[in-house]
Amino acid sequence: MKIRTDVLFLIDSSQGVSPQDYQLQKNFVKRLAYHLKLSTDGPRGALSAYATYPYTVVNFGEQDFEEKVDNATLMKRPRRLDRALEHASDMFANSGGSDGKILILITAGKETRFPDLKSLNEASKPLRKQGVQTYVIALGQDHNTNIYTSVVVQPQDIIQVPVIGHLLSRTSDISRQIRDGSCKLRQFFPS
Repeated sequence: MKIRTDVLFLIDSSQGVSPQDYQLQKNFVKRLAYHLKLSTDGPRGALSAYATYPYTVVNFGEQDFEEKVDNATLMKRPRRLDRALEHASDMFANSGGSDGKILILITAGKETRFPDLKSLNEASKPLRKQGVQTYVIALGQDHNTNIYTSVVVQPQDIIQVPVIGHLLSRTSDISRQIRDGSCKLRQFFPS
């Protein structure tokens, strides 16, 4: 019996993210997907971009992952993490089932305030019910990382990258943390 893992990347496409920083996020996703050995017949990857509303760039099991990542559009709209988390839950619910579910949420700043904004705790409840292991990669210094504790299982699953330009150099460390950070996840990745 083959064990299947689904890894969903959520990249920040909101206002305040420069075209250069957006390209850096996309390059990081491609590099991390390589390190995690994501493919259509092994651990599968998917990517969504978010601003005020999220959209799917590439779904689980689709071909041409890197090409589709390269074509992700920078939206430059206000940031809504609650909607991004709800979108992630929907994607995992519609993924056809997997043994391991990992969400890698990349965020480059504080959430924009809206009257209908849900708390991150509320927005991430469906992910927790589905058994999704979430990692938050907080880019830059414009973060109160305490707000992400309700989204992750352990505080060390919040990864701070204070200098956005250092993101690519952290790929190996972040990959190792994801692969080895939880005993229950080790079985989901090929050696």
